[in-house]
Amino acid sequence: ITGTTMSGNVSDDDGGAISIVDSDALIITGSTFSGNSAGDDGGALDPDSVGTVTITQSTISGNDAGDDAGAIDADDVDDLTIDRSTISGNTAYDEAGGIHSDYSNITIVSSTLSGNSAANYGDAILFEYGEGGTDLTISHSTITANTAEAGAGGGLYLDGADAAIDHTIIAGNTGGDIG
Repeated sequence: ITGTTMSGNVSDDDGGAISIVDSDALIITGSTFSGNSAGDDGGALDPDSVGTVTITQSTISGNDAGDDAGAIDADDVDDLTIDRSTISGNTAYDEAGGIHSDYSNITIVSSTLSGNSAANYGDAILFEYGEGGTDLTISHSTITANTAEAGAGGGLYLDGADAAIDHTIIAGNTGGDIG
């Protein structure tokens, strides 16, 4: 998907703009996802059991999910890479205003996650069940002004996951119960 705008799409289930299952790859470059809504998970994108998901020079903003992941719900994705992109102003009515991930490797490079909100845990990123060698790597990025109304992790919420973070600003995030 290159140079595409996906806006105002609605799904009663997962993936307001895109839901993709059991695929080798999803590659998004120079695209915008805004104002999309999912009744369940992944306000903009819901890749599930996908080999590689790469998002480059794209904007994912103003999307919402009735459950988890206002922007991206990545479950069982071998490698999710977000490079030189912005994820902002997304809302989840349960967990992870920005990115929700179970059993996936995530790399975020030179990107901004800001102004995302969740009713519960992990406002910018909620990364769970990082067993079996799954990792979260963030470099040269900014995670700011995200809010988890209840629960923990206004910026990041890690549960059973390994994380490597360098040259990254994590500031001004608010967690309802625990930072």
